[in-house]
Amino acid sequence: MMQRVAVVGPGGAGKSTFAGALGERLGCQVIHLDRYFWRPGWNAAPSEEWADTQRELVAAERWVVDGNYGGTFDVRFAGADTVVVFTPPRARCLVGAVSRTLRNYGRDARADGCPERFSLEFYRWIYNYDRNSRPRLEAAIARHPHLDVVELGSRAAAQRFVDSGDERS
Repeated sequence: MMQRVAVVGPGGAGKSTFAGALGERLGCQVIHLDRYFWRPGWNAAPSEEWADTQRELVAAERWVVDGNYGGTFDVRFAGADTVVVFTPPRARCLVGAVSRTLRNYGRDARADGCPERFSLEFYRWIYNYDRNSRPRLEAAIARHPHLDVVELGSRAAAQRFVDSGDERS
């Protein structure tokens, strides 16, 4: 049974919704990393403090962690038994991200003191995810051969995964 799951992939792919549903299904704590990384005014946590925060979060026995933060993949992957990688088409992710922005504009949806906003930098990161971020993800996965890796190419596939109770052993 999955006990410690890291959920990664481009923004707008549906990771947070999936993590919440999977955590509920498994009866695990769900950790949305954005809530811990971003400080009011969209200020990032300092690097060393950020790594320490994640070490504390993944010290728990069971969890589902949602978020990329490629510089700290190893912190999460070392303790995880499963990594779920979202791989939807770029256009789908961009539509998802813009839709989320429109739905939550001005509200602190991802982190306290960080109102949802249009961010060309974020949309650019999504657009370039496969070229710039995916290689770092693949390298981190390769460093952790104990991981069961699940790739989900769509929100429908993610929903089927949760519904199926696929709890790989």
